[in-house]
Amino acid sequence: MKKYLSILLALLLMFGLLSACGKTEQPPATDPPAKTDPPKETEKDDGDLSAEITIWSMPLTSGVDYDEILKNDLIAPFNKTYPNVKVEVDMMTWEGGPERLTIALGTGATPDIYLDGTARTAALPTKAKLVDMTDVLDKHRDKILPSLLTIGLVDGKNYLVPNSAMTSSTFTLNLTLAKKLGVDNLIPEDRNKWSRDDMYELLKAAAEAGKNEGIYGVALYAGSATEDIRYYSLMLSNGGKIVSDDKKTCLANSPECVEVITFLKKLVDDGLAAPGAATIKSEDVATLFYNSKALMMLAGGPGSTYTLLKRMKEEKSIDEVPELISVGIPTKDGKSPYVSASWGANMFATFENKNDADKIAAAKALLDFYWNAPDAHKNIALNSSYVPAMQGMQVDYPDPVLKGLIEEANYCLKEFGDSSFGILEPFWVELRSVFYPELQAVFSNTKTPQEAMDTFKTKVDEILNK
Repeated sequence: MKKYLSILLALLLMFGLLSACGKTEQPPATDPPAKTDPPKETEKDDGDLSAEITIWSMPLTSGVDYDEILKNDLIAPFNKTYPNVKVEVDMMTWEGGPERLTIALGTGATPDIYLDGTARTAALPTKAKLVDMTDVLDKHRDKILPSLLTIGLVDGKNYLVPNSAMTSSTFTLNLTLAKKLGVDNLIPEDRNKWSRDDMYELLKAAAEAGKNEGIYGVALYAGSATEDIRYYSLMLSNGGKIVSDDKKTCLANSPECVEVITFLKKLVDDGLAAPGAATIKSEDVATLFYNSKALMMLAGGPGSTYTLLKRMKEEKSIDEVPELISVGIPTKDGKSPYVSASWGANMFATFENKNDADKIAAAKALLDFYWNAPDAHKNIALNSSYVPAMQGMQVDYPDPVLKGLIEEANYCLKEFGDSSFGILEPFWVELRSVFYPELQAVFSNTKTPQEAMDTFKTKVDEILNK
């Protein structure tokens, strides 16, 4: 009997151990932990973001310290929110800036942010490693002028952030000087409709009346690519095309374009343009205009020119600010609507560089701040004469003269502006670099207009078909 009891006890113990091995040990019950938000992996509090970044900027307004505009109207208010982000502004020059950017792209010594017009920024997404700014623009798409959202768009990603929109490329005329010379009666009543012959007669009369004072009808320039946009406007307004619609062929050696170059050469040959057109640069042309030695200026818009002249008067470098007016691009018949070539916008490009997370975060924070700061847009518009890139923004210009010039420029941009002819394409930087040498050859009588434009076509076709 004891034997059976011992066996039964052994079996019970064995099954008890096996059963215990099959159970999961449970911890004693406790209160659940308090819920907390997941930590942010890439964002820091405004005060914690710390970095030093550099902006390279072209001097986007002639004679106005654009670096001061950036410092006062953007960076200073930004630093109230981000006190530990140091932003340096390195102002480039029109003559040395493009070469400096090219060298930087080749060596990898690019800045954190680059600010320039689309003449150079539009090509950057396909030429350099830029930071994808889609997340920044997604927050502000409903604020941005729709036409600017396609600039820098590659494979559905936005690599450029708009700074400001550009006005149209009309001509600026010194009305005070026209009255002094007694030629104001030759200015068309409708300044958006006049012919090349009308323009020739006005400039001829001005040059003849001002001959003894060294005054010319106009000052042309072919010393560099700067401000070449008015020449494209002339060709487009007179039935010409720079490139084909599919952007594969240059069409600038057409009779219509050659006629325009021939017209410009006639202004030089007949003494209506200031001497040295083959080598003179746009900034030298501006100096002649500022000092009332040329009736008309192709370089620079009336708004920015007026702003600069006011400053020159304050500095006592001129006695009075002349009355300025805008005149449209002349056409062959004086009746057809003209085409005002537009660069589109000034854009911010942010470089990846060494993928420094803090620098990239700081750059994104600055540009995100800009699009949350309407006052910055207004102040930049007030001080630079550019159009705000922010939709529906009304800028109250305190100077009624400047207000009128800006409103007229905005009207011309809306009615006649065109950026679809290739100017926003990546190839445009190279295209314009081969245009002005051909214009130089025409002005210096080493090539006929047809020969020059044939050469231009050949070079551009090579660029388009790389």
